[in-house]
Amino acid sequence: SHTKKNMISLINDNLPMKDGFYEIAYSGPTKLLVRHISLIYRRDAINEYDYSPQYFILINSNWVTVKKPKDLLSLFGMQTDNIKDFIRQRSIKILKMNKNDIARILEFYDSARNKSTSAG
Repeated sequence: SHTKKNMISLINDNLPMKDGFYEIAYSGPTKLLVRHISLIYRRDAINEYDYSPQYFILINSNWVTVKKPKDLLSLFGMQTDNIKDFIRQRSIKILKMNKNDIARILEFYDSARNKSTSAG
């Protein structure tokens, strides 16, 4: 059997995601797992693929499924305004976010949170 770098196999009834393989797209205090899903369908006798990744974030000891940008922004509590500024400054297109964008946002969130806890 072969393993891919940054992949994890989950089999756990306590998690809100299905058993299967997930990419660890970000692993700080906050974590991002991506389940890559491709649906195949035929159109005009041609195979078409619909790629729709699923994002799962571990934040404050809870796994959260992120289906739309509002789900992501609702996770950050008092840091939400800082996160929105970060997204604007980095010109991240919130409706077209990919795993790398989300990872950058989580990394920023973790670093901002570390600063606020070490300052207190």
